[in-house]
Amino acid sequence: MGRFCIEAGHLLREGGGPIQFCFFNSTQDV
Repeated sequence: MGRFCIEAGHLLREGGGPIQFCFFNSTQDV
């Protein structure tokens, strides 16, 4: 299982904190 997390600072809104998107892949990374 591989987990990929990216920070989307450009998607910050008023009074909002850092937004983080995490994608989970059930495929095996070679």
